[in-house]
Amino acid sequence: MYANACARCHDAGRAESSGTALQLQQAVALYDPDPRSLIHLLRDGIAPPDGEPARWMPGFGAILSDEQTVALAAYLRRYGAAQADWPDLADAVRKGKE
Repeated sequence: MYANACARCHDAGRAESSGTALQLQQAVALYDPDPRSLIHLLRDGIAPPDGEPARWMPGFGAILSDEQTVALAAYLRRYGAAQADWPDLADAVRKGKE
């Protein structure tokens, strides 16, 4: 999933004002002790305020199942942050939809 949905932007690298995505190792949500921020980003993306230049990322909530969201979040945590899996990640994904 990462290779198909994320790598094109996140593996390209980011210089200041380049408009490309952060390298995964710089994504703060991967280091957070709580996965809810990353789950929100995966589902809803990032949208700048109307008319303002800022980071943008599409949301994947309409195309990723809960199982795919869990798998992608776990992969990003391990690959991007070299951290252990979040405990109860599947529950956090499920609860994030409630």
